[in-house]
Amino acid sequence: MPAWRVCKYVLTLHDMIETMPKFVERGPLKSYLRRKYADYISVNAANKIVTVSEHSKKDIIKYWNIPNEKVVVIYEAASDVYFNPVHRNEIASVSNKYGLPSEYVLYLGGFDKKKNVNALVSAYRLLTSEVPRLVLAGERKWDFGCIKNIIEEYGLSERIITPGRIDDEDLPALYQGALAFIYPSLYEGFGLQLLEAMASGIPVLASDRTCFPEVLNGAGLLFDPGKSENIAENILAVCNDRDLRNELSNRSKERAKDFSWEKTAIETMSVYNNVVNIRKTCN
Repeated sequence: MPAWRVCKYVLTLHDMIETMPKFVERGPLKSYLRRKYADYISVNAANKIVTVSEHSKKDIIKYWNIPNEKVVVIYEAASDVYFNPVHRNEIASVSNKYGLPSEYVLYLGGFDKKKNVNALVSAYRLLTSEVPRLVLAGERKWDFGCIKNIIEEYGLSERIITPGRIDDEDLPALYQGALAFIYPSLYEGFGLQLLEAMASGIPVLASDRTCFPEVLNGAGLLFDPGKSENIAENILAVCNDRDLRNELSNRSKERAKDFSWEKTAIETMSVYNNVVNIRKTCN
């Protein structure tokens, strides 16, 4: 935002990854300092800050030392398409398109370090071949090359599939064709893929860090993302217990109904209206 305020501002800030500097690329010192100054101006110039989880709100308040009432939490949501059942023929067609097995555990997302995909690969090293194969879906960039090397080093190329980017229209079938969805990330502001999987009605396993306990709210299994053994135990429990899968599927679908883009829009509009009514003139 401009340093000279010309109107009232509402700033949307999804997360504070700066609280975990090991995941932040600093770049040249001059660029880093300029960015830090610009962030400081934006945060302090804003009349209100909108963020996507209570966890992000706590990080923002602590990092920038700003009043609690300045930050408003408005959750994101999954598109309605994920709630609609996909016919098994379409699921089979999408599986054939990307070379997926009939049963698989799904991860969908990036491959940068904070996604912690390496721990998920290490967990699969501890599991027998009787466990359904793992699909690591997402664009092959960031640290994907490192992940690929680990898969080959562990001899898991036959058990871990990396289909690359999935077309948007194929995502509902990809989710609903999975035995379970797993998200081992170490830091997220919200984790939209998690909610998409929940809306799709499949069991969800997630890291017990940052926003995930808040988003799941008891609708899935939480694990310690720093312990591959714990990740493996949770995968095994879901794969071996049909009753547990059914229970988690039902919980996922119900929890996902608590979020909607209509609600997000209404709450966002309310923030803007309240800001307009704070004062008749700008500072």
